[in-house]
Parts: sequence; structure tokens; C-alpha cells
Amino acid sequence: MVLVETMDDGAEQVFVRSTAALRIAAYLGGWWRWLTLGYVLPGFLRDWLYDAFARALPAVRQYETCLVPSPDIRARFLEVSP
Repeated sequence: MVLVETMDDGAEQVFVRSTAALRIAAYLGGWWRWLTLGYVLPGFLRDWLYDAFARALPAVRQYETCLVPSPDIRARFLEVSP
């Protein structure tokens, strides 16, 4: 996961993996904000847990069809050329 935030001075800052997930949890607010307690863990441990969760997720969430985002959602993603 990659999160790009525009800072107050107009500069962009990039966050990846567990840090991106924690920043999104803070942005969502509500009970999601509790997940930001994960910042107390060292980054390498948070990323290891994030990777383990990401590897396990496909086994838990199985779809019969591919999820295709609507055009307005698709516009929010960066396009990466191979």
C-alpha cells in the first residue's frame, strides 16, 4: 500500500505499508483511530505484521469475480507503467 499526502507547504510525502495503513486509520477516525497505537511498535515489526496480514488476506477473502472499481474510484489511483 502506498499513500501520497500533500503537506501544508504543498510538498508531497509518501508513506508505505504499515505507516500508510496507520495514517489512513487516523484519517478515518472513529474506532479506527485506536489502530494508531501501532505506532508504538518499531517500523520493521509493524511492516512484518502488515506483510503477514497481506499474505493471509487472499485466503480469507475470496471472490468469484474480479472487483472492478468505478471510474471515479479508479481516478484516485496512480497509474504505473511496467
